[in-house]
Amino acid sequence: MLEELSFRSILVPIDGSPKSYDAVRYASKVSKIFEDCSIMILYVVNKKNLDRFFFHQGKKVDSRYVKYLEECEKNCLKAIREAKKCGCLDFNLESKMIVGTPEEEIIKMAAYYDLIIIKLRVSEHTSEILIENITERVANSSKKPVLVVP
Repeated sequence: MLEELSFRSILVPIDGSPKSYDAVRYASKVSKIFEDCSIMILYVVNKKNLDRFFFHQGKKVDSRYVKYLEECEKNCLKAIREAKKCGCLDFNLESKMIVGTPEEEIIKMAAYYDLIIIKLRVSEHTSEILIENITERVANSSKKPVLVVP
């Protein structure tokens, strides 16, 4: 059974949290098991968050918007560095930043990869418990295997 198991590409959605970098490190280890397995690090810039930057008290706020996008880019670069620390090579690593609804974009991208490795987000506030978890929505909707890193 295990002889038939082969992953050529892994999708790792991140959000900049420490747990998302745990998922990157885990994906790096998994990729080394399978020869020439590539990793795509995906940062979905939540469209709802971006909309908040465009207008604040009736004024357009470009500087905060640009700063937010720069922070997202830094998270992608940090994820690439984490994967390299675990032994991944440049040609097996790629990162992409897209704008949209996180779970929808992750599921769309998953169609092009063999495995999704995603972190488990633990709700810290009571209000977050009421909102369905992105990880859970991805795992329930994906047609590809999803490995959830606690």
